[in-house]
Amino acid sequence: WGTKRQKTVANSSTESEYVALSEASRQCDWLRKFQREIGDPHVRYPTSIFSDNQGSIFQAENPAHERRLKHVDIKYHFIREYKEDGHATVNYKPTEDNVADIMTNQLEPQTFEKFRPQLGLHCQTATKSRGSVGAR
Repeated sequence: WGTKRQKTVANSSTESEYVALSEASRQCDWLRKFQREIGDPHVRYPTSIFSDNQGSIFQAENPAHERRLKHVDIKYHFIREYKEDGHATVNYKPTEDNVADIMTNQLEPQTFEKFRPQLGLHCQTATKSRGSVGAR
């Protein structure tokens, strides 16, 4: 798990998410090649990539509607080829179910509490001992 700052400035959230889809597909490509090298039998199935932005999914699936992304560098259209070759599927994940938001967005406390266990993170409260101050 990790976050990385995008190298380009996006003009919209759709464009930003589209660039992120492209980067995710590059990572998938590398992982699939690695899996193939070690003999993993699951490589023959497409990898699921999830996005909470329906506009970016639409752009990845419909290359004919490229008017809004005309200025986007060609390298970011890798996701389209990757999908067409059958290596990945791009699926919608509603924002309220998107665990990755815990890494990139400021969340309401109840949303944070909902996602935290899904990442395997547990809250440990320190007990007060003599001479130390514990967090609660």
